[in-house]
Amino acid sequence: MDKTYRAKIEPRLADVLQCRRRGGTAQDVCRLLGVSPPTLRKYLRLAESSEEYLPLRRAYEGIGEDGLTDEERVEQALYKACTGYVTTVSKQVKLKNVEFDPQTGKKLREWEEICEVPEQVHVPASIMAQRFYLMNRLPERWQVKVRDDGGDMDRGGVIVIPDLSADGDTSGLLC
Repeated sequence: MDKTYRAKIEPRLADVLQCRRRGGTAQDVCRLLGVSPPTLRKYLRLAESSEEYLPLRRAYEGIGEDGLTDEERVEQALYKACTGYVTTVSKQVKLKNVEFDPQTGKKLREWEEICEVPEQVHVPASIMAQRFYLMNRLPERWQVKVRDDGGDMDRGGVIVIPDLSADGDTSGLLC
């Protein structure tokens, strides 16, 4: 690893990531780092063959610590919203403590304290997220189709929802 990379680029990798995530161009990154475009291209090329320069390439491509781009993180969040998930939240509880004298058994003092405890919480699936997901992933089956019912003046229509069951039985569906 050379001096220019170590002095100018390596300390500013988080700034490069933020710049690129905000839509910054290669010119913006060069100005941020104080290097010329050929220098930036040189280090990006070196990242293809050397692990030492890989953090620059990952920051330049908008890949965070977890190895995902922003778009991939949003896809994962949408999928989780569609299916529901369990998460751990921190909850505050009040504990009542009592201290007794070991010889007499009498109460010496009593106090309360607030403690944080982790709690598993189920986040239910979002129907709007499911609708969005299905309408975009399977538009031929889940597209909202408006059918005109005739010559009414209000131009009303009927929304056709596809039949979900193969045999036409809709008894298991909730309305």
